Amino acid sequence: MLVGCGPSTEDLEAVEYTPLAGDDLKVSTPAEQGLDPMLVTELYYNADKLETLYSLMVIKNGHLIAEGYFNEGSVEQKDRLQSVTKSYGSTNWRISTLWASSLNPYRRSDERI
Repeated sequence: MLVGCGPSTEDLEAVEYTPLAGDDLKVSTPAEQGLDPMLVTELYYNADKLETLYSLMVIKNGHLIAEGYFNEGSVEQKDRLQSVTKSYGSTNWRISTLWASSLNPYRRSDERI
């Protein structure tokens, strides 16, 4: 057994990631949605060590199961919203082009998508 390789039990018990109730998403717990609560706790413990991370949300099955703010970030902070929007939009665009190209009967099987 290795000692001192990770956070202590006390450190992990101090981690708070309970989501704020709102009107937009249903709130649940990691266990209710099939996730190991200890892994979610470790995720938030490690996220708190990152200097450039301001917020982290975990959503599964349409439920908000964890929410945390770091480095003076807050629920009111919206100055990084454009970055999330670009990432979401570009991912959806890529998925749709891959799907559309798979429907093309004239595409050669060796042609790269």
